[in-house]
Amino acid sequence: MSLDLKRQFLAQLVESYRLLCNYVDHRARDRGAARSQWIVLLRLQHREGLSQVDLADVLELQPISLARLLDRLVGRYQAGI
Repeated sequence: MSLDLKRQFLAQLVESYRLLCNYVDHRARDRGAARSQWIVLLRLQHREGLSQVDLADVLELQPISLARLLDRLVGRYQAGI
């Protein structure tokens, strides 16, 4: 594969990632959540029963960061949002 073709592929990949993030942000916002919260819920849906440590590892987050996200999600749930 030529260098120019590799660069074009990489540029398209980056643009696709940007568009996917925008799409996920929009869908999450419509449901009153942030992308990070929505991603946590999606991962849990696909891998139910993960421990917080394992979930943090899958999401490439520090456990304390995941704990904060989960606290916000629980707070939203308890508030009925």
